[in-house]
Amino acid sequence: MLIAIIVTASNLFFDALAGYTFARMHFPGRNLIFYAFLATIMIPGHVTLVPKFMLLNEFGLINSYPGLILPSIIQVFGIFLMKQFFETVPVELEEAARIDGCGRFRTFWSVILPVSRPALVALGIYTFQGNWNEFLWPVIVTTTQDMYTLPLGMAMFRYEFKIEWTMLMAGSTMIALPMLIIFLSFQRLFIQGVASTGLKG
Repeated sequence: MLIAIIVTASNLFFDALAGYTFARMHFPGRNLIFYAFLATIMIPGHVTLVPKFMLLNEFGLINSYPGLILPSIIQVFGIFLMKQFFETVPVELEEAARIDGCGRFRTFWSVILPVSRPALVALGIYTFQGNWNEFLWPVIVTTTQDMYTLPLGMAMFRYEFKIEWTMLMAGSTMIALPMLIIFLSFQRLFIQGVASTGLKG
C-alpha cells in the first residue's frame, strides 16, 4: 500500500507538471523532446530491467523502498495523458489568473489542477492499479521476505509439490478488493477523464 500510494502521488504531480509544460510552454526543441519521450513507450519494459537493476545496485538501493519506488515515479504515458487533457483546457482560465497576479506555477497549482480532476483520477487509477499488481520488478529488486509486495507474497502459497488453494483464493480476493472499491468510488470521474483525454476506443 505504501509503495503504490507514493508512486501514484509522485506520478500525479510530476506527470501533470511535465504534461502542462509540453501543452502550454513554448521552448526550443519542445516537440522533439516530447516525441523522444513517446518513442520510449515502444521499448519493451523487459529490455530496461537489467540496466535499471545495475544502476540501483551501484547506488546500493537493492532490497529497499527507494529501489521499489524510484523507477516508477514518472511515467511517459502519464505525461502524454495529462498533455492531451491540458490542451483541452481553455487558455482564458490561465490568462485570467495571470491578470490576477498568479505566476506560472501558481496558475498550474491553483487553476489548472482543480479543473483537471477527471484526468488526474484516470491517471491515478491506472498508476495505482499497475503498481498494486506489479510482480516482475519486486521479484528482481527484493531479496528478503519483509520487502515483498502483496503479489509477490501471494506466490509464497505455491510450492513445488503443493498449492495452498484456500489461502491463494482468499488472498487474491483481498488484493482485488481495494482496486474494486477505488474504481466504483471514482467511476464517473474515471470515465469522464478517459473520454476527455481521447483514449476511448
